[in-house]
Amino acid sequence: MANGNNALCDEDHIRQLLMVVASGVNRLREQHPWLEGCLKETSAFAPSADGGTNAQQAIVQPHVETELENADQIMTGLKAAYASSGSLFTERFADRLEPMLDFVHGGVMSLRACVRHHASGQAELKTAEKEQLCRQPSTPGFDEDTHDARRPSQRRHLAAPTPPATASAVLASEPGKAVWQMLGRGYWLTMASDRKRFTLLNKSPRAMVQVGRAELSCDMIRDAMDAGLLVDGHVLVGAAERGCEAALDQWHHSLSQRPAWRVQRSWVLSAMALRAIGVRERPEALQVVRWVFNTAVLKGAEVQLPPLLLTMLAFKCARYGQFNTFRWLYTEGRMLAEQGIAANMTVEDVTALCEEVFVPLRAAKQGEQQFIKFSSGESTSFTLMDSAIHFGQESFVVALSRFDVAPKLSSFTPHSVRIAARFASLGLLQWLHTQPACLHMFDGKTVILASMISSDPISPGAGDDAIEHSATEQLIWLRSTGALQTLTQQHLQHFVGAAAAAYAQNLASAHHAHARIQWLQDEMGADWPSGGAAYILQKAENLDACGVVRMVSDLACPWGPWTSAECALVRSRSQQRSSAPPQSVQHWMHQLHALGCPCRCAGAEDA
Repeated sequence: MANGNNALCDEDHIRQLLMVVASGVNRLREQHPWLEGCLKETSAFAPSADGGTNAQQAIVQPHVETELENADQIMTGLKAAYASSGSLFTERFADRLEPMLDFVHGGVMSLRACVRHHASGQAELKTAEKEQLCRQPSTPGFDEDTHDARRPSQRRHLAAPTPPATASAVLASEPGKAVWQMLGRGYWLTMASDRKRFTLLNKSPRAMVQVGRAELSCDMIRDAMDAGLLVDGHVLVGAAERGCEAALDQWHHSLSQRPAWRVQRSWVLSAMALRAIGVRERPEALQVVRWVFNTAVLKGAEVQLPPLLLTMLAFKCARYGQFNTFRWLYTEGRMLAEQGIAANMTVEDVTALCEEVFVPLRAAKQGEQQFIKFSSGESTSFTLMDSAIHFGQESFVVALSRFDVAPKLSSFTPHSVRIAARFASLGLLQWLHTQPACLHMFDGKTVILASMISSDPISPGAGDDAIEHSATEQLIWLRSTGALQTLTQQHLQHFVGAAAAAYAQNLASAHHAHARIQWLQDEMGADWPSGGAAYILQKAENLDACGVVRMVSDLACPWGPWTSAECALVRSRSQQRSSAPPQSVQHWMHQLHALGCPCRCAGAEDA
């Protein structure tokens, strides 16, 4: 939160805005005597008008409610400024300013309630609301300040009541600027747009992104920028997530008047396009992407987009299944950007683009580029097609395979079926089985192994039968295709061992792994690997003492030819885990030996 060092925000600033609200409410009461009839009380701000009109017979003009809403917004901000001021006012003015703020705000809220009740045919307010408006506060010294909210020594002749003013106009005034700058940029924007009135935005780039994401009108954006709102290109990144083209135009026009914008344009436009593509496909995303490239073209040589931006955007479309946006990128985006779309990316490519876009984007999210997938130990990413398969985007995969696109983008690879078996749905795997280019991939044992170690989400409250069905339906279908018929007992033992390692290392997939082991043993006659736990330990590089204990105790996995060498190996792996404290390593080694570890290590109980 900003403090008094950011802008001068003293008693007079708050009192001046307080008088604006009080004068405006007095004027409304004088112009609309039916408010007096509704409340049946004397105004707290000015003498009541004579001859009040029956509230039920009056017609509420729209601007009355609007002005009262503006007053409510301003008072909310003023009270927040007072609360945020810390010791700035506490000692000198707490006995006068705070009750005045509460009193005026209470009057505004009562009038708003009166208008609402009147509009709904219920003109009479609750007794408490009547008393709140008419009762004078008992705070010493307040009576003399009812019409002049300043110290006697500072009083000057008051001007006539101010004309109707919108909240944005009042907040853009000189005293208003001081108050809102002290609160922190973006506070009144958030308050006036989505009513999160007590959520203060700080000065971080993330706060600017939130301001851009807020549902602000173009007039509000213009007023904010004219009032000196200190934001930079980060606000456009938030506006891209919002997806309103008119707001983009207004933010961009206002930022273009500031010299600092020129040095930010290239990375901001790139970040906008990437942020626009999200979890769900929406027309606004395509509008933002089109807006970005059109803006870049208009600026010509002044904007240098990253050479692989189009490829990165295509991969993000594959991640979230947004084929309509991808189709535009391929047909029109390539011509506007004068870039191609590569089938895959290297680690160096991704690193370079991150340094160009996400490093200057100080509001970047952790793992923002994780929609680019790499196989373990590989420096080249999945292809565009395999990436869509990996994320289970079946409709995108089908559309891409049928689209008139370069073969390198739409072709399947030798890994496509294995990736689908490991990460995608059974429906997508079955569709791949109908494609001639993929049919031969179902003959190998890799697709079976991938199915054994896949991790499917478990629905909350799912019972044992539902978990078993989810875990084994893919294996049952593969058996129906004949994929399991040629497997030897050695193959089956290897699959059991892989599933046991998955059970031991990944709690999220433990239920599925256990069900698959039982299915292989019951339906296919599979045995444990002849080497038992010792064999699985050598094959599973990340298996530690805790995993071995889980595997032996929960699954009844035999030890096999376990020796002191295996004990030393699991102890070493456990110690290498940075998150494992020494007492944890000692605990699991003790548990391992308590299960009957056959190594007969000397001093096992004290290990």
